[in-house]
Amino acid sequence: MNGSIWSEIRCNFYDEEEHVWIVDAWLTEDDNEPGDVIAKINASGKVTYLDERAEKDPYVQEIIAEKIKSIKEDAALEDCVKNLIDEIDKITRKSENPSIT
Repeated sequence: MNGSIWSEIRCNFYDEEEHVWIVDAWLTEDDNEPGDVIAKINASGKVTYLDERAEKDPYVQEIIAEKIKSIKEDAALEDCVKNLIDEIDKITRKSENPSIT
C-alpha cells in the first residue's frame, strides 16, 4: 500500500494464550522473510503497538480498523445468539411448567 513501510500486513491469527489478535507485517514481498508482530488487538478492540511506526502507518491502521470492526460484529452476534438461547430456555421451561411466568 502506498505510504506504508510494510508490503504486507495480516491480522488472521488469534493467540489463545494471550487472548489477542496478532498483527503481523512484512517489509518486502520475499516469501523467505520472517514476519514481525507489530501490534496486538484484544477482545474489546484495544490495540497494543509493538512497533511505534505502526501507530501512524495508513496500511496498518486500515487492517486494524477492519479487525476491530470484525471483533465488534462478532461480539454483537454472540450477544444476539445468547439472547435467543435465553428466550428459548424460558419458553421451554414455561411449556414444561405453565405456572412459570
